[in-house]
Amino acid sequence: VQVQMPDHTNRAVEVMPLYRLWPEDWAKALYAFPTFGVSFLCHFNALPTHQELARPTRTRMRRVILVTLTLTSMIYLFVSICGYVYTGCYTCGNVLLNFSQDDSLITVARTALSLVLMLNFPLICQPCRNALFRLLAGTGCVRSCAPCATEAESGQEPLSIN
Repeated sequence: VQVQMPDHTNRAVEVMPLYRLWPEDWAKALYAFPTFGVSFLCHFNALPTHQELARPTRTRMRRVILVTLTLTSMIYLFVSICGYVYTGCYTCGNVLLNFSQDDSLITVARTALSLVLMLNFPLICQPCRNALFRLLAGTGCVRSCAPCATEAESGQEPLSIN
């Protein structure tokens, strides 16, 4: 396993199976919960998701949320257990650091992770921007870009500035 040393050099280490079922320090274990909680930080998408359902009801929305959270929790749990079983107590905070720089498959994984992080940014920012705009439009601070009734009836496209 590749381990990053305090002087930021990588060193290959042979890992012997040393698995801890319970943490030695509960303060360090509690440190992981905010990271796990931030992964579910998409609550601003709840109302647009509710509007996209064919027949939106509370029961159907709860089912969507339950299935989504269960599926993502299982995926996170599976990946974390596999990472821990692979490197044991030598697991780095960034699991990709546990692999050699020369490993081509891990280079593909690093590239894919970079693309996901870069391309996911608009998916997070766009709903936030729309929610802020709806809030400001509702208070009268900004004008909405909704088409006028006469424009919609005449078939003309509304003018908007991007």
